[in-house]
Amino acid sequence: MKDIELWCVWSKPKQRFLMRYRDANGRLRQAGTCQSRTRKKAERETLERQNAMNDPKSSSNPRQEITLDEIHERYQRTRLRNRTADYGYQLTAGLKRLKAVAVDRGIERLLAGHIDTEFLAATIELICDEVALATAKSYRTSLRAFFRWAAGLELVRPINWSATSIEGIVESGGRPLTDDEFESMIDEVPKLVGKQRAVEFQNLMRCCYLSGMRLGEALQFHSFRQDCHHVIGGPSPRIRYVSKQKNRKDQVVVMLPEFEQFVATLHPHDDGFYFAPVTRRNVAYTTHKAVGRVIAEIGERAKIVVKHDGHGQPKKYASAHDFRRSCAYRLVSRGYKIFTVQHLMRHADPKTTQQFYSGDMADMVAGEIWGDENELAVEKEVSLRVV
Repeated sequence: MKDIELWCVWSKPKQRFLMRYRDANGRLRQAGTCQSRTRKKAERETLERQNAMNDPKSSSNPRQEITLDEIHERYQRTRLRNRTADYGYQLTAGLKRLKAVAVDRGIERLLAGHIDTEFLAATIELICDEVALATAKSYRTSLRAFFRWAAGLELVRPINWSATSIEGIVESGGRPLTDDEFESMIDEVPKLVGKQRAVEFQNLMRCCYLSGMRLGEALQFHSFRQDCHHVIGGPSPRIRYVSKQKNRKDQVVVMLPEFEQFVATLHPHDDGFYFAPVTRRNVAYTTHKAVGRVIAEIGERAKIVVKHDGHGQPKKYASAHDFRRSCAYRLVSRGYKIFTVQHLMRHADPKTTQQFYSGDMADMVAGEIWGDENELAVEKEVSLRVV
């Protein structure tokens, strides 16, 4: 948020210098009347008043006059009408943790003037301690949108969101799955969602496992629509990912042979989408996150633990994104170069791909360089590394 800028102007009717500024909506406001009648002294008074108004601890600061609850209520009236129910829930949950940090600091009435980068960083750290990584990221995304909106209206100070990065607080939230682990999750599907809905969920899970697609991308995989992700035919089939994907880019990526064979066995729905899971009431899910929660529950029922806490207890069970990790690791285990895997997985940063090239991969590289038959055979027996 920009600091409030004051200036003084001479008022003929009052025969005084007045302190003025523009509020968040651009309206001209008056901050007070200067005691001095000379411009130099009036400008000095104006500067002192400006510093006081921009000091978060000062009672002159207009941000002290509005509480976090009031900002939230205003946001609900003006912005939440166009947002999903999930987003509203995530924002409320994030603000609840923010208030918990305030209570720990002895703040009973949380005002806009209390909010700064350090306060939000402490909140994000608390969220990471209490919920799963994917949930923590969702909470942070909701809080970021909320406080950026508030900062745009000059209700709160600007937040340095890079200082609240979750990656800087916690390690990676999962690991690749073995084929046996994945099949055990497939076997659990009918027990959770029922036999009639099971095939749709199983096909969706196989899609993510074989192609490396994110769950939201798989749900946007279409048989003919050009504004959705779709297959481009030819001797070496490709997939066109449109700007609906995470990086908001239009990309053409080579299709993996096993995924092409799998797609050939599918029959798109009447609307052209390959995957359209429904709830128990036979209605479509409103968001891909709702589908993700079902898959995460399947992973928990199958007892596939992908992360432990400091005491060795299960902290996170397999989720849909672990299918993408599994696909990346399989490509690495086959000896594909890092740039090839980066292309297939659409990683913007090669460091993301590079995390799969360590540990057991050293044996495979040794086999490629030295040509030892025993080391070359390790590709078939390589054990999965937790990342």
